[in-house]
Amino acid sequence: QVTTQVVSPDVAIVFEGSPADDAYLSPYEAQGVLKKGVQIRHLDQSYISHRGFIDVALQIAKEGHIPYQSAVRRGGGTNAGKIHLQGKAIPVLVLGIPSRYVHTHYSYAAKEDVEATISLAAKTIASLREEVLDIVLKKKLLMK
Repeated sequence: QVTTQVVSPDVAIVFEGSPADDAYLSPYEAQGVLKKGVQIRHLDQSYISHRGFIDVALQIAKEGHIPYQSAVRRGGGTNAGKIHLQGKAIPVLVLGIPSRYVHTHYSYAAKEDVEATISLAAKTIASLREEVLDIVLKKKLLMK
């Protein structure tokens, strides 16, 4: 919260070690599946995503053939919860790496998911030209 006040960003990307729930939920219910790609979080207890920023990330993932999965979490939260409420509201994108046994000393993730997360983050940052920032900051939808 303090860093966000000092830096005053226009947009932010938050990285998360998201709980992999594929070991105990059905494939239909699981939102964090190892080896299925970067997790794009739409909502959790502390954060509501910015639709324009999500649409930019989804388009980049689809065009770049970057594997991804969407998540709406009933619990938990990330730094996005504080960041997105600062100033006049900051668009935040939460990218998660599905991780087994989060918050323990032996948590692990799939290399493919780490690589997908890095790729999506790098391509999203590279895409933030003036016209894309206008879309994100003005909350226009990029997807048709």
